Order: sequence, then C-alpha cells, then structure tokens
Amino acid sequence: MHTGANLAGSPPGGRTILATFVIAAAVVVALVFSLGVFSPPCTGLVCGPVPEPVIQGATVQVAPLAPSACQTASDVVTCRAFLTAGDHGVVSLNVSVIDQAGGQASLQVEFLAYSSAANYVSFTSMPICSHTSAPSYEDRGCTISGESLETFHFAFTVSRSYGDATPRWPDSISIVMWTNCCLP
Repeated sequence: MHTGANLAGSPPGGRTILATFVIAAAVVVALVFSLGVFSPPCTGLVCGPVPEPVIQGATVQVAPLAPSACQTASDVVTCRAFLTAGDHGVVSLNVSVIDQAGGQASLQVEFLAYSSAANYVSFTSMPICSHTSAPSYEDRGCTISGESLETFHFAFTVSRSYGDATPRWPDSISIVMWTNCCLP
C-alpha cells in the first residue's frame, strides 16, 4: 500500500536539498518582512505615522503676579491661579505636531477652556477654535502646521463679586485640546 512520498527511502542528498530550500525560504520571508518591503496598507487618507498634536508647555499670568508654569499632558493643561476680585490674566500654551515625516501634514485642533471658579471667571479672548461649553459639529478648528510651534492665548477676567481682595484664592484653569481634522 502506498501512503504518499517516502522521504525515509529517498536518497540522502534529496533530504538535504529539501531542508536547505525550506530554511532558505524561511530566512527570505523573515528578511522581507523585517526590511519592510511589504508595508502595511494605508488606512483612510493616512499612510505611515499618524500626526498628533501635543501641548509642549503652558504658563498662566494673573496680573500683577509673575507668570507660573502649568501642569501639562499631551492634550490637557491645568494651571493653578491665585485669584481675587477684578483680576485679569492669560493662559498661553504651545502646541506642535509629532509623528509625521518632514512637516508635510497639518492638523486642525479645538480647545475647551474652563475654570474651577466658573461662576466668576470669564474668558474674554480666545482662539476662534476654542469653546467654554460643548462645541458645534460645524465649528472649524485652528490649523497647526507640522513645521512650527504654535502658541495660543486664553485671556480671562475675574468678576468683582468673586470676594475680598485678600487673601488670593487658589483656583484652576484647565484647557483640553482635541484633533478636529487632519489635512494630509
């Protein structure tokens, strides 16, 4: 009865050639994938690394106090501000785009700004892509080019009804950033 090819009965040279062929094929396949000859398919309009906006740093200045650094994450800024009635100030944050090749892409971002003393702190001047409540889906973002660091300013005032001039009370001002759209 015949059960298929019998390698045990084949000449020793045939088995060596077959084993060498299998090992060579495995090495070629491993090299092809490790060298990236076959790159993964594109998803949507993006091929390769996906551009991402990142907050690089932020400061808050409440007049007449000196500026101070804010705590930052890649998409959130929280600034500790010592406020009193009638104060005014500004939060400035720097944003750049990472994970892109040669600065060829731009992104559109939006911001949501709020304060722990929301009843007393009003934002008087912000970038056009900023909101103090839920944004509309029709809103356009601010474009950030991958070739430079963009700075955004959020000016605010503190209501006269906030309280006495002394002591200054610690509150926080937070700004959240998200990607609205990307332009490849």
